[in-house]
Amino acid sequence: MFAPGVLAANLLRAGGAAGGISYVGGAKGFQSTVSGSLSLLGLSIEDDDFAILVISRTSSVPLPTGWAEVYRANGSDPTAGVGYGICVATKFMTAGESSISFTSHSNTAYAVQVFRGVNTSSPLDVTAQIQAFVNNTPQPNPPAITPSTSGAWVVACGGSHGAFDANDFTSSDLTDFLTQQNEDASFDPLVGIGYIPDWESGAVDPAQFGGGSTGNPTWCSAAAATIALRPA
Repeated sequence: MFAPGVLAANLLRAGGAAGGISYVGGAKGFQSTVSGSLSLLGLSIEDDDFAILVISRTSSVPLPTGWAEVYRANGSDPTAGVGYGICVATKFMTAGESSISFTSHSNTAYAVQVFRGVNTSSPLDVTAQIQAFVNNTPQPNPPAITPSTSGAWVVACGGSHGAFDANDFTSSDLTDFLTQQNEDASFDPLVGIGYIPDWESGAVDPAQFGGGSTGNPTWCSAAAATIALRPA
């Protein structure tokens, strides 16, 4: 059964260099129940497509089964007195997968993006860069990263537990940016994810997200991860 509030898959595609990485698509959603799934029915998933998932929750969040953890943290914001959890995880998919399942993830917002042409032996070109949870902060700030392989793609994602009446995140520099919030929670968990394609040289420093809980910034905690994907 699909989670309440799940939105249709984003079917946009962005081509990479010939033989390099390309964007398959993404999906986003939220749930207020303890189990559910995110539909990928709009995407044509092939073997070894590489998925990046970001989850934000106003409580602890476990690592979904079958996913590799990039960053995960659970805690409590001392100002708001509200628990938080974030999980950034990756997975090589198999052809025809049509959904991603979650368990014990109530009061959650989540988004996933799927890429093709990622190196199956070493998908992360360099170590992912992490902005650990920062209290009294409504907007994630994905750290700078310097890939090592020409044609790498940089993916930036983040989340927060936001105060009431949060706005969606915005991004000034990420392609196919997906953002989702869950206003059904006691505090509004939010996520955002997007990418910068075809790296050639130098550091890449994705812009801090805009939006979020700007009306009550001291009642928030935010975290982010910046990932470089190595082409096959």
